[in-house]
Amino acid sequence: MNDHLSNKYHHDDDDDDEEDGVQDTDAFTSIWDLVPGYQQSSLDAMLEKADTTLEQVLDEDTLIQELKNANPKVISFLAQDDNLDKMVEYLTLEHYQEDLPSVENMTPEQVRTYFKCPFVVSELISCEVEDISDGLIQHDRILKLLQYLSTRNKDKAVVNSSQSQYFIRSLQHLLQKHYKTISQIIMKDVALELFVQHIGQCDMDGLILKLLGFENDADSFEEGFSAFATQQRIREIFLMKQRGNDQELQDRKAEMRNWAIQQDFTNLLIKQCTSSDDQDVHRNVFCLLCDLIDKGNNVITNQVLQDDFISRVLDVMLSMSQSSIFVHATTFLAKVLEAQDEDQHPYESCRQVIASRHADFKHLLKQSPPNQPNVLGEIRLKTVEHYHSLYRLKVDQVMRDVELMNDLLDLFFTFAFNNLLHCNVFGILQIILESEHEDLKLSVIKDSNLLNRLLQAHEQNEAALKEPKGFRKGYMGFVVELSNMIRKLSINEEQPIGAYANSVAGWNEYLSGPVQERNLMNERQVGGPVGNSFSSSLYQFPDDDDEYDDEDYAYDDDDDDDDSDDDDDEEVVIRKSPHHHRTGVASQQQQQQQQQQVDHDSSDDDDDDDDVDDDKRVVASTNQSKENEQEEWQADFDEQFV
Repeated sequence: MNDHLSNKYHHDDDDDDEEDGVQDTDAFTSIWDLVPGYQQSSLDAMLEKADTTLEQVLDEDTLIQELKNANPKVISFLAQDDNLDKMVEYLTLEHYQEDLPSVENMTPEQVRTYFKCPFVVSELISCEVEDISDGLIQHDRILKLLQYLSTRNKDKAVVNSSQSQYFIRSLQHLLQKHYKTISQIIMKDVALELFVQHIGQCDMDGLILKLLGFENDADSFEEGFSAFATQQRIREIFLMKQRGNDQELQDRKAEMRNWAIQQDFTNLLIKQCTSSDDQDVHRNVFCLLCDLIDKGNNVITNQVLQDDFISRVLDVMLSMSQSSIFVHATTFLAKVLEAQDEDQHPYESCRQVIASRHADFKHLLKQSPPNQPNVLGEIRLKTVEHYHSLYRLKVDQVMRDVELMNDLLDLFFTFAFNNLLHCNVFGILQIILESEHEDLKLSVIKDSNLLNRLLQAHEQNEAALKEPKGFRKGYMGFVVELSNMIRKLSINEEQPIGAYANSVAGWNEYLSGPVQERNLMNERQVGGPVGNSFSSSLYQFPDDDDEYDDEDYAYDDDDDDDDSDDDDDEEVVIRKSPHHHRTGVASQQQQQQQQQQVDHDSSDDDDDDDDVDDDKRVVASTNQSKENEQEEWQADFDEQFV
């Protein structure tokens, strides 16, 4: 009985120890505290001191990891009002080079203040910790954060050029989870023009897109499941999808877009574009407009695709055709025409508005860059790309312009090594020659003197090859393709195209000579036809049946009596006729089997020596056959091309 009580007391002591252990585990502040031998981070000891500053915490390398591990001490410290105000100050207060020494002469404390602290603050906000985010979206702090847009001096060089990116990134993360709160503050107390004025900053167009209630490409539901998506990223995507189903959130986004229309958003973009010479401004403005078209049917996209807005864009880009506005605006017009081609919206009049400026664009094809008469230039290349988009839509006004085709062909043959130009002009000609309009085909071939241009290009190429260290013209591949396309169209000599082709001097000789020779060369494999991947030979000829049958190989069952036990060892006998030119997998297997047979028979009695000699003769005959096949292939190649 005493033993029973003793055991009972011992069990009670064990239970108490277990309870103490459970209580001890409740005191850990990080998942790493459960790892044996792990030393507590210096950050925990630092936070226990009353005089710890935010700068000291931001300087700790383990801060982000502790925050991701939901360290309650770290979160509680960062969520204090004083620290939140300092974090906003780090994101919004810019320091200019004229007021400070160079980076090389800065003290470590200055480098930490101007460079490291703003970066770490943006990283903290991107962790999307609820206590910190809730403190930052308070009305006064959001207004102080947005004051950065009004206090920033664009004319001065800042010490930290990434300062604006930290601000933009932080605001994007706050909008991701607290869109309704922040958008309400912006619509009430902030003008949209402040964002547009800074659109030249990196990713400002993405921030405006998110502010209008659209998702960036990185935030799209489909893009989240890439090969490198982590479990945390997938969880964020699902949470974002769940927030997207919030009807109140969707109503707030629609309200935000209507507010942008009232602020004359689209005209603000064009105004900012014309008032600035910064290429980043031009690029971001038209990238934003292209993204709006991709977002589909909404009030802002509908306004972008209005005829008056398209006309204004055309006026601006044509009046400033020598600036980067023209380059980026042509990309926007291509996006508009692409949407027309895919029937994404009902604004068919956009195509007619763009086509009505056909004469203005055609005039640009004859203007070389200033002080560079022998250079194509980006403006003319973009103009050709613009016409390629119009030809794809089969705009009749453009397709029947013979003068335009002459200008395009002049550029094609003048700049012999501009592959982008050649691809676009060839694409235009391909659209016409593959269309069903016979009169249009004849007009392009005859009125633009296309056949004589191709003949002349061939002659110039031949002359260039005869020069010392000469090489082919860059457009000759397209010339051969065009010649083949026209030959197919002119097969019927009774048709107008065939009759005209026969009337051009030297055309038929050109087709049967250089073009046919080039076609044969293009059809032939370099180094000979490629055989099976498992074959020991790469040579194969048309007269080979490419089938391994009984005529090629057979098995001899008439083996010696003493080999009757080895049923699996069969002698391979070659019965290949002289006209075959193949050393495929069967010959390789034959050699392996013959070698195995030789090794096996060498260990048998002396009576099998004759069989070994026969096998060696078979292998030698096979090697000689391979040499003969290679010589025949080389002779055939020399006869064709040498």
